[in-house]
Amino acid sequence: MNGLTKQRLQAVGQFLLLLVWIVALFHTTVYAQDTDAGEPLPTVAPAPADEDLQAPTQVDVEPVAGDEAIAARLQNILVATEWFTMPTVSVRDGVVFLDGHTGRAEYRDWARQLSLNTQGVVAVVNRLQIIERSPWDFTPALDALRELWRDSVQALPILAFGIVVLVLAWHATAFAGQLLRRLLQPQIKNGFLRDLVASALSIPVFLIGLYLVLQVGGLTGLALTVLGGTGVVGLVVGFAFRDIMENLLATVLISTRNPFHAGDRIEVAGYTGIVQRVTTRTTVLLSLDGNHIQIPNATIYKSTITNFTANPCQRQEFRFGISYQDAVADAQALIVGVLDAHAAVLKEPEAQVLVDNLGPLAVELRITFWYDSQAHEGAKVKSSLIRLVKRALVAEGFTLPNGGREVLITHNDPRSALRHPAAPVLPKAPTGKPTTHPSSTQATQETGQLATAAEGDLRSDDKQIQAQARGARTPEEGENLLVQA
Repeated sequence: MNGLTKQRLQAVGQFLLLLVWIVALFHTTVYAQDTDAGEPLPTVAPAPADEDLQAPTQVDVEPVAGDEAIAARLQNILVATEWFTMPTVSVRDGVVFLDGHTGRAEYRDWARQLSLNTQGVVAVVNRLQIIERSPWDFTPALDALRELWRDSVQALPILAFGIVVLVLAWHATAFAGQLLRRLLQPQIKNGFLRDLVASALSIPVFLIGLYLVLQVGGLTGLALTVLGGTGVVGLVVGFAFRDIMENLLATVLISTRNPFHAGDRIEVAGYTGIVQRVTTRTTVLLSLDGNHIQIPNATIYKSTITNFTANPCQRQEFRFGISYQDAVADAQALIVGVLDAHAAVLKEPEAQVLVDNLGPLAVELRITFWYDSQAHEGAKVKSSLIRLVKRALVAEGFTLPNGGREVLITHNDPRSALRHPAAPVLPKAPTGKPTTHPSSTQATQETGQLATAAEGDLRSDDKQIQAQARGARTPEEGENLLVQA
């Protein structure tokens, strides 16, 4: 065969090969159009991390690959992957036909790409069908559980290390807190404030341990968030627990400012009582009736507080009326003498007897005096003074008008039968003062002792109330944060 004949045969072979390639390309295009016109192809999901679905760029069979060799090579590869059910590969003139079933769309695309990259393949007709998964197929769930178990087993060493570090950090925080309490004891006398400051200063020790655990666990971002986001967390917690934080802050301020001590008698928020204790939540008062009153510390701090014990000198007052015929100056001097002679009345500040008002029936006197509230009970001292002042005024012939009114009716008045008996006119005494009413003879016999049996002793009731309270159950548990009086 001469050279011209060989050239003609090669040209014919190239022409036929080009024709086959054109036909295969046309067939592939028509198949793609048919597929588009019918059911749409499934979206390819991302390949799993543990399986490499990248097809090789070149599959060498022989320097000149035949259809049988291509089919056999692709058939063996598909069977080896175990991704396909009954895969069948046939090749005609370099066109690969893939048949069978697979469970995932990415496996189907992988087989097509593999065939295109195989030597001698000009086109691929992918007829692999995806097997629809049953709704009762729990394989994905089981795979996820197996993966979770595998990750958990791999994380056991890090978990054990984290637990050890957290335990050590916890003990280190407790030790740091105890050390700080001892160091702060000379500077901060209040136990609650000392514990609060020590806890605040020892918290960073635990945060460092937590940061190490997160860092070793590969959670660097979370570790930085824990350390850098504590302010944000504090704001969120403070807003959510606003009332609790308000009470806690009020407790700190009460412990710092010390507006009262345990045992003080105070009036706050409309309640009067003796302070028993202050906890992190409430202040407990013991009322003068023997009842426990719990008031939130926030209310205590925001309210007006009247402390009756801080200054033991207290003032009391009462009023007396004398007749217009009586000498006011003499009555004032007499009452001042009674006040000065009383053991419970303080000499400084001095007692006063002032003309307060000119009433319709009497000249009204206002008597003020001072007493020691820690030693005496104000109500008892007032009762004793009223009794003694009345006795002194009556004994000296002063008239104590009552609230009755006298109606004068003439004898010719037909209503005289309804006339009240006229009050007897008392003869004047030699001193120019009216004589006492006959009934006042008994009044002058009243005792002049400082306190009667009905008044009891004039001492303050606070100690008796406190003694009675010691036998009662305390309604609010917890450490008393106040300084004992």
